[in-house]
Amino acid sequence: MRVEAEAEAQRLSKERAQAAWNAMDESDPYLHMGTASSVSDVIYMGQLHEDGLLLDRTSEKEAPEEPSIGTIYKAAKSRLICIDAGHLGYTAEGWKNTGSESVHGIVEHTWSLDVARVVRDELIDRGYDVYMVRDTDVWKEFPYDLGERQLFINEMQCDAMVAIHWDGLDQEEVDGYHTIYKGSKDSDNYLLAKTLSDEYGKAVSGVISRYHTPMDRDDLWQLNWADKRMATVILECGFCTNYHDATWLENKKNFQTIAEGIANGLDKFFELKDARDAQN
Repeated sequence: MRVEAEAEAQRLSKERAQAAWNAMDESDPYLHMGTASSVSDVIYMGQLHEDGLLLDRTSEKEAPEEPSIGTIYKAAKSRLICIDAGHLGYTAEGWKNTGSESVHGIVEHTWSLDVARVVRDELIDRGYDVYMVRDTDVWKEFPYDLGERQLFINEMQCDAMVAIHWDGLDQEEVDGYHTIYKGSKDSDNYLLAKTLSDEYGKAVSGVISRYHTPMDRDDLWQLNWADKRMATVILECGFCTNYHDATWLENKKNFQTIAEGIANGLDKFFELKDARDAQN
């Protein structure tokens, strides 16, 4: 009987997930593409959509009555940067979001956190304040599914967010880095993607090639849910499935170079953004 009950519960969960998916698809067919990793993720998104929270989170709106940490930083005229060490976390079903494994057997969530900590230190040295989305590599200590993760980030009201990742393909010869954003060429997202792509490219020049110019994508959960007031970019630092890229990226001696490239990209972004805003 217990097995039958569990099977029935699973069937009802899948039906609920399908209903949630259909509702989101009818409302905004591009909102949820490529973003759900499990039935519980879809149900979670569907509930937020039903409650009217999903679209509100990604639209322009007035700040809440209670000041967030982000508004406190803005009042102090300092920049608050969100650094998201890609992956980790799990859903209610216990699915661990570990990321890609390199040709040397290194898992992405471990590597991204090691790099993120160096990026944090570099940014602090340059006068930025930094919010680390996670500073642990123990998955049970980071119990956030993809939706909760971005909602927590949005609450911080950071000036910019950089998610640190590496890419992977089944073609071992493919190499290079690229940035991913969502929006028009006039958006802060594109500006940050462009400056980060350029400055990271200069930092790793002659070592990691550029796989692609900044990519505009509307099928990624993190970009779809990011608060529009926060410039948001995903940096794929190279291909972990390429022997050359992976060997260089995993060498801890190169983490500082990666960090300086990211910090230079943020410096340039704010320089250009401030100049543009001053003219408007």
